Amino acid sequence: MPQFRSDRRTPADYGLLVAAATLYNDSSVGLVQQQLSKHGIRSTISGPELSGPGIARKVLVFPEDHHRAFRVLCNENEDL
Repeated sequence: MPQFRSDRRTPADYGLLVAAATLYNDSSVGLVQQQLSKHGIRSTISGPELSGPGIARKVLVFPEDHHRAFRVLCNENEDL
């Protein structure tokens, strides 16, 4: 199952967006985006064009949604 962590990068690393999670497979990225969307949080992904196991992808959100996104992901996945 996916592991979630907050990313401490600065907003300049992703333009106006900040990373809410770093994931290593495409199905986890889709799951996280669905969970965020269900709570009204818009997101996009960052990472290499190629995807696959072991390749880090970041789920990005607007700064004002970052703390709420992190809480949503932690609360919905606390048994992982």
